[in-house]
Amino acid sequence: MFPFSCLMLVLLSAAQYTEGGSFQSFKRNHIIDDKTGLDESKCVTVMMERKIKCNNKYKKINTFILSPAEEVRVVCHSPNLIEKRIYLNKTSSTYDSEDEFNIVVCKRQQTKPKLLYNGTKEIARIRISCINGLPVHFEKHLCDD
Repeated sequence: MFPFSCLMLVLLSAAQYTEGGSFQSFKRNHIIDDKTGLDESKCVTVMMERKIKCNNKYKKINTFILSPAEEVRVVCHSPNLIEKRIYLNKTSSTYDSEDEFNIVVCKRQQTKPKLLYNGTKEIARIRISCINGLPVHFEKHLCDD
């Protein structure tokens, strides 16, 4: 049973990092294609509509980038390369954006009796990981020191 479980985990991880699937997942989890399209009070609605979960539970913290996907994709060609990693025969590159983005950070406050998030609007540069020039993972937003 254990070897089968490990094999399934590897196969699921590989499926997550397919080019189309992970970019689509990134867009679903992190992009609101409108600079004014998410009010801080709408975190619960968006998290539930998009079913943004980790281990079958709604994520504790999720960041939405209020920008068209094409503007976020530009970050994958930024000169601000932070690191490169090889994962399942694919090169993942992590970049910091040159420009700032409007973002909303949604933080889960409770799950019972009902799901509740607090949202905070910010303007910040972002750090994302890319495969084949497409964003696949939101690392964090960057605070100016």
